[in-house]
Amino acid sequence: MAKIPVCPKCKNKLSQISYYWPEEILHEKQYKEKKWFFGENFQEELELGLENMLKYHCFNCNNSYTEDFTRVVEQNYNEDRINNAKKYIEDFIEEVANKEINSMNEKEKKSFLGKPQYQHFGYGLYLRNKYIHGKKFDMRIDADGMSHQIFDRIVEKINIKKDQ
Repeated sequence: MAKIPVCPKCKNKLSQISYYWPEEILHEKQYKEKKWFFGENFQEELELGLENMLKYHCFNCNNSYTEDFTRVVEQNYNEDRINNAKKYIEDFIEEVANKEINSMNEKEKKSFLGKPQYQHFGYGLYLRNKYIHGKKFDMRIDADGMSHQIFDRIVEKINIKKDQ
């Protein structure tokens, strides 16, 4: 296991910076406990090159560092950032689910009644390729996980309409 570095300024343990949107509640809990820092400006950081990306954050000093500590950027912890990111993703999933449902005929909608897991692989690939790949997000996301969330939302919405 890699040793967790300490802040060169205050000597507190540093937290790892993640630019990847976490799906798991555990990650949200770890974020709120300041065990990892949700990185800003993923596209801009990526353009700097992997060796220049900010990798560690000190919650005490509010400084973020590259792995070799040659670049330092002040970034304040802001709990609203994770809530805004979560809302952005939820709104995106809802928008795509609505677009897809509105484009379906009744026969297509019926194929989603119940738990149509047999459709997940093919339809999930379609959703990923049409809506996720090629879209610039402000954060790094798991395309397969997001297409799964969209698929589940479509199934949920169609099944709710059926029960009404």
